[in-house]
Amino acid sequence: MHPTKTKIIYCQDKDRVADFSEIKFEFLGYEFRKRMMKNRYRKPILNFTPAVSPNSQKKFRNSIRELRLPSRSGTLLSMIAEEINPKVRGWLNYFKKYNPSQVKQSMNWLKRILVD
Repeated sequence: MHPTKTKIIYCQDKDRVADFSEIKFEFLGYEFRKRMMKNRYRKPILNFTPAVSPNSQKKFRNSIRELRLPSRSGTLLSMIAEEINPKVRGWLNYFKKYNPSQVKQSMNWLKRILVD
């Protein structure tokens, strides 16, 4: 185990409410932390769950920015789709399983880039 990468995290949720300094961590592009969810009775509760990390969202957005879509207004939409689809499909397949509402932020950003 690497000493700088290993730490003990307190997983706060509806049952564990104590306060600690380390309450979230990132692993394989996901950020694990307490989040508001709805239980099976549709009642809001706190739970410790994964979602796409802010760093992963930033990397995805930077990879789309590198394509310089706003400056390619004369390009056919089918050509742009051919270039973007593999990146978007791969990113969605990896991150949309857990907490899709976090993924929706980046997809809305991409939609704004394509429409403008």
